[in-house]
Amino acid sequence: MAKPDILTLLPAVFATTAFFCSLYGGIWCKFLQFQSSSPSNSNDITLHFGIWYYQGWSIVDTSSQGLVVLESCHDYPEYMTVDTNWKAARAFSIISLVLGGIVLIFGLCTGCIRPNNNSGSGDIGK
Repeated sequence: MAKPDILTLLPAVFATTAFFCSLYGGIWCKFLQFQSSSPSNSNDITLHFGIWYYQGWSIVDTSSQGLVVLESCHDYPEYMTVDTNWKAARAFSIISLVLGGIVLIFGLCTGCIRPNNNSGSGDIGK
């Protein structure tokens, strides 16, 4: 059995990287950033939003450290209006993840299958 050439592994590496970048960008709450433009730079506020979540803060009272501010991703509230462009962005984020996952699995599996010259069918692992 011949060793695989490095060039045969590159599509799998690129596909895996693209899939995880798409997954990370789709569920992360820091996709968009808005920064306040106040005259004094000491009190600037930065807001972060994503397709599915937004960045929020929670104040938690702990016994060892007192009050702690936690930064986390939160679902958008039910009363928030989602327009058609936003719905399309959400739909395409799901479509890209599903199709990208299928293509990734197919691409990783085709690296293990090579055609047999005698019968025309694929031999796995030979």
